[in-house]
Amino acid sequence: MNISLHSASNKDKGCFYDLYCRAMKEHISGIWGWDENWQLNDFDTRFSDCTNLMIVLDDCNVGYVQITLSANNAYIMMFIIDEKYRSMNCGANVLQTLFQTFNCDSIELRIFKRNSRAKAFYLKNNFNVITTESDFYLLKSLNKPEINTKAIGHMITKLENSNLDVAKQIYTIFQCSYKIEAQLIGVTNFPPLQRSAQDIARSKSEFYGFSDNDHLAAIIEIVIEDKQLHINSLTVDPAFFRKGIADKLIRYVLALVELYKATVETAVVNQPAIKLYNKHGFVEFKRWTPSHGIEKLALSVQYGV
Repeated sequence: MNISLHSASNKDKGCFYDLYCRAMKEHISGIWGWDENWQLNDFDTRFSDCTNLMIVLDDCNVGYVQITLSANNAYIMMFIIDEKYRSMNCGANVLQTLFQTFNCDSIELRIFKRNSRAKAFYLKNNFNVITTESDFYLLKSLNKPEINTKAIGHMITKLENSNLDVAKQIYTIFQCSYKIEAQLIGVTNFPPLQRSAQDIARSKSEFYGFSDNDHLAAIIEIVIEDKQLHINSLTVDPAFFRKGIADKLIRYVLALVELYKATVETAVVNQPAIKLYNKHGFVEFKRWTPSHGIEKLALSVQYGV
């Protein structure tokens, strides 16, 4: 079982609302009655105000979580898992992932008082009821839930590259991956191999890592400015080649924010990389040969004005 959280975009709203209706309509109808127009407006407001994350189990969308962040604390506005997946320990894994991804000291949320099943789940996962309201319990967890780390599976998280220990992990992946790419291209003087851990620690790029059961397996490095994203690097530990990890990382960063355009550069002879980017809609728009002599091309995908 491999669970990951992917940033959602507007194209996911229909899936979110369908899951919301199936999970919440019975409870809401039993308390206040269901007003479809009001629910749609409230849903749109929540989607706009929250960090929206799709819960993915083995490449299948099985639920979502919406959170707001304040200092080192998170508030879960909505947390829904499709009923047929609720017996697979997905919920506990998602809570653990939230603590790890956002480095939270605590997580708070509200549940309906009538939802005894949800209350039992959260109490089991180290939450405590701190306030009783007319229709809700307010719960809070100060302790990161302890679960079998092997069940966490695949996670994509932001890496703190300014931490030299983290930068060294990134450097190790870079060295292993770029040596293979240099062989593919047929060169011995490959500029990415000259990048040090200190260079990585000083970088202003954002780094996201794909972990396989706590093992850092791949890294994507990006810069986002004015709704334009540029992929600076995408590297996979050779031990994890041909597992679709690079594809997952590209899909993840393209959904981080609403984008106008995304760009990437690679060697002309690196056909596997070019085919992968083509799969995500990237098309070539430029070719040139830098001073190091390796012919390169630039690709872009545009989403609208």
